[in-house]
Amino acid sequence: DKVKAHFGRVAGENLVSPDEKATGIGAYVSIGLLETFGFGVPVGGSGSLTNVLIACIEDHGGAVRAGCTVREVETDGTRATGVVLDTGERLSCRDGVIGAIHPHHLPEMVPAVPPVVAAHAKRTHITPAACFTVHAALDAPLKFKAKAAGGNDLSAVMYELMPANYEDMRRAFDELRYGEMSPTPLVGVGQLTQHDPSRAPEGKAIFHAWDYVPYERPDGRSWDEAKGEFAERVIARMANYIDNVPDAVLDYHCDSPVDMERTSPSFFRGDLHGIA
Repeated sequence: DKVKAHFGRVAGENLVSPDEKATGIGAYVSIGLLETFGFGVPVGGSGSLTNVLIACIEDHGGAVRAGCTVREVETDGTRATGVVLDTGERLSCRDGVIGAIHPHHLPEMVPAVPPVVAAHAKRTHITPAACFTVHAALDAPLKFKAKAAGGNDLSAVMYELMPANYEDMRRAFDELRYGEMSPTPLVGVGQLTQHDPSRAPEGKAIFHAWDYVPYERPDGRSWDEAKGEFAERVIARMANYIDNVPDAVLDYHCDSPVDMERTSPSFFRGDLHGIA
């Protein structure tokens, strides 16, 4: 049962229930990739990776413009030729346009797509399992109750705080399918200061945690109003597995699915993976 739960949880990382058809391949692919390549952790935080990519683009003669919203992708009937910004400015391209466009936005973003393609894009299934995240500053590293083989402290990039059995995990996803809150939170945790101490002062640490939630709350409250309460619920769940939570939490920032959608239209209804 524990082995089933482990592989099912890996498949669930794609924001879908392991009971959904065709999700099994996700477990094989994810575990194979992790075993072969492992996790990459940019030193100094995720912004360091962004800075390096920008430097690479600029080194090849490109330019990066932040704070620009693309309103439309223009075509000549056969290929993309450029984009139109919300200011009306047009930027042309030589080879093509690369964009993380959610399928439900595709017909509006690319008006030239054939009607059948637009219809199929609109019909794609959006996961009912949107994501909620908590980012926290810690007074000390997390002290997990569980230990590694030999009694050593755990050391991993990601920790899954698993339910007691596989059925509990499946029922958690079932409730999300019907727009309800999961009775058993499926909290995942990362503590990257274990692998990159530069992200926090000496002796301190950070964590990021996530859980699955419906985009629209079943109680009718807005996420803006209720997200603080839910963040406390996530932290309380972590306390079942970690000795110094919540005591070590100095402060935190949380994002609901609505916050994520505001960050990028690609995260339509909190669907971070774009129907992947």
